[in-house]
Parts: sequence; C-alpha cells; structure tokens
Amino acid sequence: MTSREQAHVRRCFSKLKRARLTPFSAKGLPDVPDKQGVYIIYAPRSRRVVHVGRTYRGTRGLFRRLKNHLQGASSFTAHFLNGNGRRLRRGYAYRYLSVDLARRRALLELYATGYLCPAHLGTSE
Repeated sequence: MTSREQAHVRRCFSKLKRARLTPFSAKGLPDVPDKQGVYIIYAPRSRRVVHVGRTYRGTRGLFRRLKNHLQGASSFTAHFLNGNGRRLRRGYAYRYLSVDLARRRALLELYATGYLCPAHLGTSE
C-alpha cells in the first residue's frame, strides 16, 4: 500500500520533471527564487541528467545553490566539471521545484536521483 507521503513525493517528482527547463545564462546569475527546493541539471545537446541536488538550509536557497555551482563551490563542479563551474554557461540547463519541508526535499532528491540515475552522484568519496 502506498502511503500519503510516497504519493506526495511522486506528485512532486512529476511537477519537477514538468518544470520549465532554463538554460544557465552566458552572463549573470540564475533566475530562481530564494526558496528551498530540489533541482535537476542537464547536459548540453543530449539533455542527459548530470546532477540532482537540493538545498539544505540557509539563506537564498535555490539561488545560492545554483550560484555555488556556477562559482565552482560544490562537489558537483569539483568532480564533474573539474572545478570549472563556468562550463555550466555553455549549454547546460536546469529545472527546479520549491519545496519548503526539509524531509520532503530529501525524499524528492533521493527519489529523483534513483529514477533519473544522473551522471554525477555525490558519494562523499
């Protein structure tokens, strides 16, 4: 039997997959809200999923997290983009979904990661 929480996570995942696909701009900062949430980053041309992430806490939420990626201040950029976050400006794109509750963000990130099998996984290794 499916719990309400499981059904909610699946609905959120469906919304995340349908969210507007936005390219990282050649200049400037990401066009996302300061809210907490979950995001997916896609490779240029192939639109292969390269990373699924979430905000944890702190100020500026999604804006801060995607800005960190652009500035090379994340394990994703360190490992997958060889520390060069500016590469994201060359055709990479993202989708996001604002999610207020920390537990729901974590569950949605894990569900999306398992379903989409991104090229980069933050394995802490």
